[in-house]
Amino acid sequence: MEITDATVFEGTPMERILADEVPIFAGLWQSHGEAEGQTRLVMATVAETALEGLVSLLGDVGVDLGNSDIARLLTIPIDCHRPAGN
Repeated sequence: MEITDATVFEGTPMERILADEVPIFAGLWQSHGEAEGQTRLVMATVAETALEGLVSLLGDVGVDLGNSDIARLLTIPIDCHRPAGN
């Protein structure tokens, strides 16, 4: 399977930012547990016919799409896609 032109966005959970930047939220988030970790969003254009293979590949490498705390797969149909620069 070939996935090209993928983009990875790295971020910090909103709860962590609110707890650090807005003091009024610090106690609230601490009472519900610490907002830890980093998030990564991978965006790529993948042919619909390749989705089953992608899900299988993710499972083979230990990505549990059944556990939304680990990963989520969101698909958005698009009618037209042109790589940047063309």
